[in-house]
Amino acid sequence: GKQLPRWADEGMAILADSEEKRKLHQRDLQMALRQRNAFHAAELLAGTDYPASTRIPAFYGQSASVVAFLCRRDTPAKFLAFVQLSMKNGHETSIKEVYGLRGHAELEQLWRAEFDSDIEAETIHLASLNRSIKKAILQN
Repeated sequence: GKQLPRWADEGMAILADSEEKRKLHQRDLQMALRQRNAFHAAELLAGTDYPASTRIPAFYGQSASVVAFLCRRDTPAKFLAFVQLSMKNGHETSIKEVYGLRGHAELEQLWRAEFDSDIEAETIHLASLNRSIKKAILQN
């Protein structure tokens, strides 16, 4: 009977959006991380309402990214179990029980490492694609 936490609700909704929209949210998150305007895991998970309007783009992007991270870490069913348990017992306890992590800090560390490696992989892919295009142009 309780409402889902905003970050979980919005994160799941964004993951159901088109790829184009998801990429826009990812871009917003990248910008927030560069500007140091992203949320700490404890802050994101504890939020009961939407943040200030200046942080909404970061909130949407980070919510989707954290939901995707947690679903990849185990299963979507386990993610839903985590959300339900965290609504009863709090996030810190639920992170430990469901995912076996030490808490918010470890969750944030693992999420950021995966996010950074995804960005690096995409950058390498784009650089390789760019080289291939240049090579094709030069050959013609």
